[in-house]
Amino acid sequence: MAPIFNFTQTDLNGDGQNEILSVGNWYGIRPGLGRYDADYGCVLTRKGKKWMSMNPAQSGFWVKGQGRKLATLADGSVLVARNNLGLMIWGK
Repeated sequence: MAPIFNFTQTDLNGDGQNEILSVGNWYGIRPGLGRYDADYGCVLTRKGKKWMSMNPAQSGFWVKGQGRKLATLADGSVLVARNNLGLMIWGK
């Protein structure tokens, strides 16, 4: 389990409906508790009226480290800011 720090949305599969992406993780806690590092990003997609989580193998969305901020760019790709790591651009 890990905290989620940010969300964004973009149409990943061209169906006209936006998917929701999230990032998180938190390493800055007391050593005795361990790191919250179980989040590699998440993509939620709509199937009819239900939302379903896609695993990274399905979506290709995999964020290493502590994800802090997401921004959807004009072309639909996603800019990912990570703590103590470089920016990454994911998507289209």
